[in-house]
Amino acid sequence: MRRGVRRLTGRRQDDGRGEPGTALVELETDAAGRMVAAHVVTGSDYPRRDVAARDAAPAGRCAAHAENGAPSPMRARVPITFNLDE
Repeated sequence: MRRGVRRLTGRRQDDGRGEPGTALVELETDAAGRMVAAHVVTGSDYPRRDVAARDAAPAGRCAAHAENGAPSPMRARVPITFNLDE
Protein backbone atom coordinates (compact mmCIF):
# COMPACT_ATOMS: atom_id res chain seq x y z
CA MET A 1 0.00 0.00 0.00
CA ARG A 2 1.34 3.42 -0.96
CA ARG A 3 1.88 6.03 1.70
CA GLY A 4 -1.21 8.17 2.29
CA VAL A 5 -3.58 5.80 0.46
CA ARG A 6 -5.91 3.60 2.45
CA ARG A 7 -7.74 0.67 0.98
CA LEU A 8 -11.18 0.08 2.46
CA THR A 9 -12.47 -3.45 2.57
CA GLY A 10 -16.01 -4.54 3.24
CA ARG A 11 -18.99 -2.24 3.63
CA ARG A 12 -18.92 0.53 6.14
CA GLN A 13 -21.90 0.58 8.44
CA ASP A 14 -22.58 4.28 7.88
CA ASP A 15 -22.29 4.39 4.10
CA GLY A 16 -26.05 4.24 3.50
CA ARG A 17 -25.79 2.20 0.32
CA GLY A 18 -29.22 1.38 -0.98
CA GLU A 19 -31.04 3.56 1.57
CA PRO A 20 -32.78 6.83 0.64
CA GLY A 21 -32.01 9.95 2.63
CA THR A 22 -32.23 13.73 2.56
CA ALA A 23 -29.70 16.31 3.71
CA LEU A 24 -30.77 19.94 4.19
CA VAL A 25 -28.01 22.22 2.90
CA GLU A 26 -27.86 25.98 3.46
CA LEU A 27 -26.40 27.79 0.47
CA GLU A 28 -24.98 31.32 0.43
CA THR A 29 -24.58 33.25 -2.82
CA ASP A 30 -22.90 36.51 -3.69
CA ALA A 31 -24.66 39.34 -5.57
CA ALA A 32 -23.80 37.69 -8.91
CA GLY A 33 -25.51 34.42 -7.92
CA ARG A 34 -22.28 32.43 -7.42
CA MET A 35 -22.19 29.98 -4.51
CA VAL A 36 -19.77 31.19 -1.86
CA ALA A 37 -20.59 28.77 0.98
CA ALA A 38 -22.59 25.66 1.74
CA HIS A 39 -23.09 23.75 4.96
CA VAL A 40 -25.31 20.92 6.14
CA VAL A 41 -28.10 22.11 8.44
CA THR A 42 -29.78 18.72 8.93
CA GLY A 43 -27.95 15.55 8.06
CA SER A 44 -29.18 12.45 6.24
CA ASP A 45 -27.90 10.12 9.00
CA TYR A 46 -25.07 9.09 6.65
CA PRO A 47 -21.96 11.30 7.01
CA ARG A 48 -20.58 10.43 3.57
CA ARG A 49 -23.82 11.53 1.90
CA ASP A 50 -23.85 14.76 3.89
CA VAL A 51 -20.35 15.56 2.64
CA ALA A 52 -21.38 14.71 -0.93
CA ALA A 53 -24.44 17.00 -0.69
CA ARG A 54 -22.38 19.87 0.72
CA ASP A 55 -19.60 19.44 -1.85
CA ALA A 56 -21.98 19.27 -4.82
CA ALA A 57 -23.86 22.47 -3.99
CA PRO A 58 -21.13 25.03 -4.84
CA ALA A 59 -20.96 23.68 -8.40
CA GLY A 60 -24.39 25.15 -9.06
CA ARG A 61 -25.38 28.69 -9.89
CA CYS A 62 -28.49 30.67 -9.02
CA ALA A 63 -30.14 33.68 -10.56
CA ALA A 64 -29.00 36.78 -8.71
CA HIS A 65 -31.43 37.89 -6.00
CA ALA A 66 -32.56 41.51 -6.29
CA GLU A 67 -33.84 43.80 -3.56
CA ASN A 68 -35.22 47.17 -4.67
CA GLY A 69 -33.74 46.52 -8.11
CA ALA A 70 -30.18 45.95 -6.85
CA PRO A 71 -28.54 42.49 -6.83
CA SER A 72 -27.77 41.24 -3.34
CA PRO A 73 -26.33 38.14 -1.68
CA MET A 74 -28.75 35.61 -0.28
CA ARG A 75 -29.12 32.40 1.71
CA ALA A 76 -31.42 29.49 0.95
CA ARG A 77 -31.97 26.06 2.44
CA VAL A 78 -32.16 23.30 -0.15
CA PRO A 79 -33.09 19.67 0.49
CA ILE A 80 -30.86 17.26 -1.40
CA THR A 81 -32.45 13.83 -1.62
CA PHE A 82 -30.60 10.60 -2.37
CA ASN A 83 -32.83 8.05 -4.06
CA LEU A 84 -30.61 5.20 -5.05
CA ASP A 85 -33.31 2.98 -6.55
CA GLU A 86 -33.51 5.01 -9.76
